Amino acid sequence: MNLAAIRAGIAAVNYGDMDALPYIPDTITPITIAVGRMQMNYNQTMSGLVEVAVTLHAFSSRADTWQGQDDLMAPGGLKASLETDRTLGGVCSELRVETCDGPGIADVGGQQYWAANWTVRVWGQ
Repeated sequence: MNLAAIRAGIAAVNYGDMDALPYIPDTITPITIAVGRMQMNYNQTMSGLVEVAVTLHAFSSRADTWQGQDDLMAPGGLKASLETDRTLGGVCSELRVETCDGPGIADVGGQQYWAANWTVRVWGQ
């Protein structure tokens, strides 16, 4: 499975007002989604299916406490956007958004933001 293609596929999804990046940058302009850690589990089947747990980090401004948190946790937002094309344009066999953890505070480049972490599970060969 091509991890760079998964990162690019996730970053290419239309998230509305949110910017999406394939990697965590040194600085951001909120609202931003960045693909973070990727954990691979090999040999899920005899045919060599690979499962990848991808952590997406979503960052919003702390300027407006309530709005910043609401932007991150909108129930139909990130999950609905990602699950519109469960193959990321053919990059994987299946994709499923599993969990969201947040909101909390995260530091990016010395600046604090509201943050939420999403776990996306991807399967493919």
